[in-house]
Amino acid sequence: MANLALRVPYQGWDPAGFMEQGSEGRSNFNALEITLKKHLSHGLQFLSAYTRSKTLSTGAANVVGSSLGEGTIGDQNNLYAGYGEANFSRRQRLIVSAIYELPAFEHGSGVAGKMLSGWALSTVVTLQSGTPLAFLNTNSNNLFGTSNDFAYLNLSAPGCNGHLSRSGSVESRVNEYFNTSCFTSPPVISSDGGTGFGNTKPGLLRGPDQHNADLSLRKTTALIERIALEFRAEFFNAFNSAQFGNPDTTFSDGVPAFGKITSTSVAPRVGQLALKLNF
Repeated sequence: MANLALRVPYQGWDPAGFMEQGSEGRSNFNALEITLKKHLSHGLQFLSAYTRSKTLSTGAANVVGSSLGEGTIGDQNNLYAGYGEANFSRRQRLIVSAIYELPAFEHGSGVAGKMLSGWALSTVVTLQSGTPLAFLNTNSNNLFGTSNDFAYLNLSAPGCNGHLSRSGSVESRVNEYFNTSCFTSPPVISSDGGTGFGNTKPGLLRGPDQHNADLSLRKTTALIERIALEFRAEFFNAFNSAQFGNPDTTFSDGVPAFGKITSTSVAPRVGQLALKLNF
């Protein structure tokens, strides 16, 4: 690889410091959207929204809002080398928000009436698919001078057994979310050790699903005319469900980092209390 600089498209320019940006790209989005509403009656109202969708893009592996757009990952002369499901695409997403005003258990203006009336329970439930994963690799031996590349998948590699995905719960796969043995260095295609590009595209696998419920309990007590005291107890991730982030998908990070989950997508349960005087 000593003569790498002689193989760049423009001789004399360091391949690591020269970049040409264009506006070429393609993306498409298809979705089914369903909304169900119930207006306040008998103390209950709710809004639910379900979306089944798929977003494909030539810049699928890049972070949304990146100023580099397509970026410099993989074969820059092949627009569709990185064409796949975008990293923000969620196949299924269901959101349900509901408020239920509990009936008063005792009527009247006495202390018991004030304590047993004015209660309301609300919730926001989120169920959604994980985001697509893009497998990357930093390869300084790339024959074309592009070190930022997609990883190379070899289902015949020792230990792979032809299956990239692994069975079991997310908790059981935290240290190896997918079969890391299925990835190898790209094959050498030149006499001095130069390699070609990786052969994967974004969207081979998805990260962990998300299931979250936030709960709120509210008590409104009328004190005198036009003055009321409101108490709220709110719980985010109310059931303290472990919801994991995406695994490390950069092959060049090596074991044990590659394939390992080291973060969560939602914080552990958080509770807060609030008291407000309305007048």
